Amino acid sequence: MPFTLVGWEESITPAGALTNINSLTDDHITESGDIIQVPSDMTNIALTTSLMLLNDRAQIRAPSMQEQVNLELTALELAAEPGSPQLIDNYLPEGIPLEAGEQVEALIQAASGSVPGVILMWLFSIIDAIPAGRKFTIRFTAGTAAVAYTWGSRGITLSERLRAGRYAVIGARVISTTLIAFRLIFTGQSFRPGALGVDAVDDIQNPVFRDGSLGSWGEFEHNELPRLEVLCVTTDSSFVGYLDLVKTA
Repeated sequence: MPFTLVGWEESITPAGALTNINSLTDDHITESGDIIQVPSDMTNIALTTSLMLLNDRAQIRAPSMQEQVNLELTALELAAEPGSPQLIDNYLPEGIPLEAGEQVEALIQAASGSVPGVILMWLFSIIDAIPAGRKFTIRFTAGTAAVAYTWGSRGITLSERLRAGRYAVIGARVISTTLIAFRLIFTGQSFRPGALGVDAVDDIQNPVFRDGSLGSWGEFEHNELPRLEVLCVTTDSSFVGYLDLVKTA
């Protein structure tokens, strides 16, 4: 089973105290206000990161964590979008266990100012092994303007035609001016795997997002491509990306 990417974002003035931020509007999970409900089959945290210009502290809280301690994030990006190299808290291979259906909150702390704060969380059950076969990478482009701090999807156009058949995605990279993160939407798959974005061709992407490190993200037919969903700081309208693929059939 692949993984899925969820998150929170809000402009706040935390004034030196940990403060809840709202969950991103997301139609593939149950979320409301500052709560994200843990899906029944995605009950482990794989990765987290936090982005905020005045970032002092970030935390994820869940009732099941309170037997020990809540999850303190150490990947604190002092910017509105990912840096180079990208900062990630990686809890693999075991992950941080949650309970199905429980409500998870995210909190940010800053000394002063009112700026957008973002916390992203990757959930999984198990990491699927990548399919056998030759790995290769194909380039794609996508258009359609983004809405700031809102997930929005668009189609992609490959730079070359694929041979007829079925393909597994085992990694991806997307570049755009103010891109925070992206997800892929596969036909027939409810969960939406994704990664941090980059804003320049020479940015260093975290290697966990490439070459099968997170297993198989999902599969598609050559004539039914996944859609690209993006989260941006502003209204980016031009996206260049790369899919790491294995032909499975």
